Amino acid sequence: MEKIIDIGEGKIEACIKGSGEVTVVIELGICTHFSDWDIVIDELSKKIRVIAYHRAGYGNSRSECKKRTGRQIVKELNMLLEKENIEKNIILIGHSFGGLCVQHFAQLYPEKVIGMILVDPNTIYQKEMDKLPTIKEKFSRSKDIKNWEQLSKKNKEELILEINPKISKEQMMLSKESKQRILDFLVEPQTYKTMMLEYSSLDETINDIRALDRRYKCPMIVMTRDKELMISNLIKCGIEKEEAGTMENTWQKIIKEIAEVSQNGKFIEVKGATHCIYRFKPELIVNEAIKLI
Repeated sequence: MEKIIDIGEGKIEACIKGSGEVTVVIELGICTHFSDWDIVIDELSKKIRVIAYHRAGYGNSRSECKKRTGRQIVKELNMLLEKENIEKNIILIGHSFGGLCVQHFAQLYPEKVIGMILVDPNTIYQKEMDKLPTIKEKFSRSKDIKNWEQLSKKNKEELILEINPKISKEQMMLSKESKQRILDFLVEPQTYKTMMLEYSSLDETINDIRALDRRYKCPMIVMTRDKELMISNLIKCGIEKEEAGTMENTWQKIIKEIAEVSQNGKFIEVKGATHCIYRFKPELIVNEAIKLI
């Protein structure tokens, strides 16, 4: 069931399925529609309650607060869960930037969280990636932010022509309706404005997490992409082999360090998957979530 939930300081669009004493909350990556997680949501909801939602600025979600830091996002998520009378037995799943958000939630509300699954997440060690020469030259955060700011000023027709959104091979398993919703989402100017605001606040989000206790007591599963596959893809994109190796080895290192923070952490390199692991191996995420229960 999809609905708009009034959280007092805004309205949040959420997909809620299933029932049970345990609730899985899916925190999406930047620029992700919750329909992209349909397979995970549908399978998990056969056993437990699942909530996936759009952060303010995405889809039909809006907030009175225009600041898009992790702290504000976590505050709004907690308000959403309280509106749904969910105060305990929460398993958090966070992908990419969403991985940072769920880490922050577990710091602020540890009594509510019984487990976390981080799916190729951003980490507090992001600066180790940022300082790499190729990242500075070709994948810098400032370039992404500038590009998204420009896209946010275009209308839908202009976005269709400029980005020409397409469904990936892995997304072909989704329903026709879900695929269309994802495509429509990618040509909303507001989507790019929100991406820009969230990414611009990344350092503040990381600093807030660093300032709090990161010795998570709940079980934590940290999944990362296939290193060799990613190196191969980077080489195909024109990155020198040695630099591609350095980039991916650094990413794997900082991801693994997150798993080591938990008193009960588990690290998984997911073979055959790139950044969007939930598209390649949805069954793995489902199985690991069920194990946490």
